[in-house]
This record gives sequence, structure tokens and C-alpha cells, in this order.
Amino acid sequence: MTSEAKIRANRRNALQSTGPKTAHGKAQSRQNSRKHGLAVPLGIDDVEVQELTDVMAELERMFGEVREMIRSAAKDQCEVTRVQRARADMLNEQIGKMLHSEAEPVTAEEQIATAMAAIVPDLEALDRYERRAVSSLRKKIRKLQGQ
Repeated sequence: MTSEAKIRANRRNALQSTGPKTAHGKAQSRQNSRKHGLAVPLGIDDVEVQELTDVMAELERMFGEVREMIRSAAKDQCEVTRVQRARADMLNEQIGKMLHSEAEPVTAEEQIATAMAAIVPDLEALDRYERRAVSSLRKKIRKLQGQ
């Protein structure tokens, strides 16, 4: 059991840890977990998942009673597509920033190379999501092929 002194100390500390106070700080902290949105899982009712499920369900009779595995594979494919879109959006956003900057004009290849260099850490984070989804999708496809 926690002592009364410890409880009072925790309450005093909590009064000092109230988060950002300015409007700018609050706005910035709201974006802390929102870089690419890939940490949010796909919903069961997601339109893309449902569309792919319907297409893959047509193939279901070839594989027997494996609807849930097919649904899960569709979800993995949607996750891969989300990562690819996020990567393209990230790159396009960075190139857009470069186009609006005051820097001297460069070739398209130089713009893409500079944009890629600027977002390498974010691209590495996206790679983790993509590898996980692709690995899961491959396992399910191999299992379906063995049925």
C-alpha cells in the first residue's frame, strides 16, 4: 500500500505536469502521434477491406472454408497499400515544400533526391509497417496455396 506521504508527493508533482499551456503548444502536442496514421489499425468495416474480401471470397470455393483467412489476407493487402500511399504522400509533401522554398531551381532528379534524404527517418518507420504486413500476407498466401 502507498504511504500518505507518497500520495501527497505524487499529487504535488501532478500539479506541475499539466502539459502545454499556450495555444501553440497545445496545437503542437495534438500532432505528436499523428505522422502517417499507420499506427491506427484498419477497421473490420473498412471499405477497402470489404472490397478485397468480396473479390477474394469469389476464390474461396477453390480453397474450401477459409473465409477468415482470406479476409485477413485482404486486410494485410490493404495495410501494404496504406503504407505505399503514405510513402507517396510524404514524398509529394516534401517536394511541394521544396517547390515553395526560396532556394535556387534544381532538376527534378535533384528535387526527388533532396526530398528523399529529408524524409529518410520517416521512411524507415514506414518500412516497419510494410514489412510486417507483407510478411503476414505471404504467410497466409502460402497457407492458402497448401490447402
